Amino acid sequence: ADGSVDDNQRGDEDAQLQAQMQRAEEGDIDACVASGDLLYWGARGFQRDHVRARRFFKVAADADHAHARCLYASMLLRGEGGDTDHAEAVRQYEVAASAGSAKALNGLGYEYFYGNHLPKNSTKAYGYFAEAARLDADGDSNFNAAHCLAHGIGVEKNVKEAARLYERAATRHGHFDAAFEIALVKHGGSGRTGRDVNRAREFFEACARAGWAARDVRAGFDAYLRGDAGRALLWYAEAAETGTDVAAANAAWLLDRDSDVRALVGNTMPLAIRFHRLASTLDGGGDGYAALGDAVLHGALVVPPGVDEGRAVSDDTISRLLETRHARALSYYSRAAQKGSARGAFAAARVRARGAPGVPRDRKLAHKLFDDALRADPERMRWPVFAARAQLRCEELWDDLRGFASASPQKRRSHRGKLSVGVAVLVVVVSVVRAVASSGGGA
Repeated sequence: ADGSVDDNQRGDEDAQLQAQMQRAEEGDIDACVASGDLLYWGARGFQRDHVRARRFFKVAADADHAHARCLYASMLLRGEGGDTDHAEAVRQYEVAASAGSAKALNGLGYEYFYGNHLPKNSTKAYGYFAEAARLDADGDSNFNAAHCLAHGIGVEKNVKEAARLYERAATRHGHFDAAFEIALVKHGGSGRTGRDVNRAREFFEACARAGWAARDVRAGFDAYLRGDAGRALLWYAEAAETGTDVAAANAAWLLDRDSDVRALVGNTMPLAIRFHRLASTLDGGGDGYAALGDAVLHGALVVPPGVDEGRAVSDDTISRLLETRHARALSYYSRAAQKGSARGAFAAARVRARGAPGVPRDRKLAHKLFDDALRADPERMRWPVFAARAQLRCEELWDDLRGFASASPQKRRSHRGKLSVGVAVLVVVVSVVRAVASSGGGA
């Protein structure tokens, strides 16, 4: 095997998900909602991308999709994928709430509870939480109403009713925080609910099985939004050690790109590689494999896992591994491309376009991989793919020119038309590149 990607290596599910992503880019509303959800969570092998997720949700929200309005509003509230905009979030929630959306009602309750845009009003907040909980469509609204009842916020304190909602959120919707709260209530028997140690143990055990990783990931993201990247890294690292792929991928991203983290840690490369490895092992998206490919190609990751592990590596082994780094990097890039990573497909295409020791040049396959990168992320890959393809076309034309110069007169006449077309294409490419450069290169 040469590490390249072809159609036979893609599963049916991969092809369906890529087709869905393409339909989303074309404006299909249902595909926008489904693809936005994948990109928001970084699920099913896709790298987390809040910018694209927010864009997809907005397209669907503008088409009056009630659930998409709520998802878009939630991102606006948290500043995920763009600026925070509480006013627009409230507007989206109000429209969705008028259509009977429990998530929108809960969102309006959130705004009244914290007073971010609407005036702080605990009574109104509880009213919206209670109405959303009455619809029993999700765990958050049940939990929020229960929290108000348990502490007497905006409503008379009623621990018994709070316990009922906590238990419903935990058992029907799998809400982690609700499971922990009902476990405490059952264990202590507060609010004349009656102590039930056996039931409390069941909920505590459920919490223990689920672990604290999800809460750590959320805490890490909240810390990042507050501008505390160092604390975010600590939360992500802790969750990653429990086997959470999203946490490992986020920790690696911070180590690669965040200037505050790099200043705090110093040499971030070894730690970043460790988390990229962990994310890849845990199926945390294709970009982890792509990052490992970069590390191999540039000599930062010389010895792969399992090679003389635990022992000193000889100079001969290191020399042999460096000689084969292009082929090993291509293997990582290809695995990334298989998982739908635009970064992986693009890097694999560049290696194929140039050729290297152990990797024969294959321009036809390079063009196909550039197509894969463009399909995976049209917005970010448009100009990189255009520039790389322009370079590839120029190299192909140069080879044609050299062949034309050394050909017989008869062959020159037969190839003159093809050469004219090639020159025309080159003129167009150069003109477009100059126009983009003069306008600042904005895409």
